[in-house]
Amino acid sequence: MGSKAAAVILPSASWTKPMFRSWFVEALSIASILALLLGTVLTQETVAADMMKGTHYTIEFDTRDRATAEQVGEVIDSSWNGVARAVGADVESSPVRVIVARSLDEFRELTGGQTERWILGVAVHPGSLIIVKPPRLVPNPLTNLEETVKHELTHVMLARVSNPENVPRWLNEGIAMRVSGEMRTKADWMIAGAIVRGALIPIDKLDERFPASHEGASLAYAESLSVVDYLADTCGQEGLQKLLRSLQHESFDNALATNLRLDIYTLSERWVRSVRISPYVITFVASFIAFWIMTALVIIGFVRKRRLGLRKKREWELEETLREDL
Repeated sequence: MGSKAAAVILPSASWTKPMFRSWFVEALSIASILALLLGTVLTQETVAADMMKGTHYTIEFDTRDRATAEQVGEVIDSSWNGVARAVGADVESSPVRVIVARSLDEFRELTGGQTERWILGVAVHPGSLIIVKPPRLVPNPLTNLEETVKHELTHVMLARVSNPENVPRWLNEGIAMRVSGEMRTKADWMIAGAIVRGALIPIDKLDERFPASHEGASLAYAESLSVVDYLADTCGQEGLQKLLRSLQHESFDNALATNLRLDIYTLSERWVRSVRISPYVITFVASFIAFWIMTALVIIGFVRKRRLGLRKKREWELEETLREDL
């Protein structure tokens, strides 16, 4: 009796390959979607951002820099009225936008190429925008975060009462430093040292850019603050604000001539004359002279002691020779 084989239906080759490809494509599509979703989640975790709003600001920041953003907001709130009044701006003016940069590359991109690592913040005009580095990105800043925020806020307010294109760099930075309270005593000592060394930077050389080095930039900021203090002492705070307002429609040279009857070179000469006789320069020079006097005395004492030692040595050698002859 013949056996009857079970019927097994096998798909033909022409049907198997398309079905396999279809399954493979579906599996690959599902895997791709999962990978895309997973990548999106990871990316969101990496660049997660948040926003903080207040009466005078909106702050955009990475979630890991929340403490920095909160500090920035507190500084803006506490200093807003004082900064506005210092430059003659309206305290009811519109809020500023702040971005806490997530990386040095982002800071450089947002600020148009600022690469100096010691810079902590930059105000961007137009737009009333302030870009701030969180402290984790700045190993050796010139100022702390609070002073930086007040400094950049002053730039924003100054741009609202004048035309930034008519404001020399040294005036813009000097006003910001005067309002923020940066480098007060340090600036006086730096200028005193520069005077003694003959290293003062002419004011007209600080019109557009500051030196790129940390030391050169520090001196430029110190001089800017000193010149603005001299202007405020000469014409008063109201006169300084009037000068700033006139820069809305006049060049700096015209505004200086109209308001103070000065040109930039006369202003520079008078400022240099005033700082040359400051107590800091006198003290610095006295300390410098005293240092070299003490150094000279030490050298003279060393030479005398050495000569006495040589003389004593020769006497001992002579006595030894005489004893041998006897």
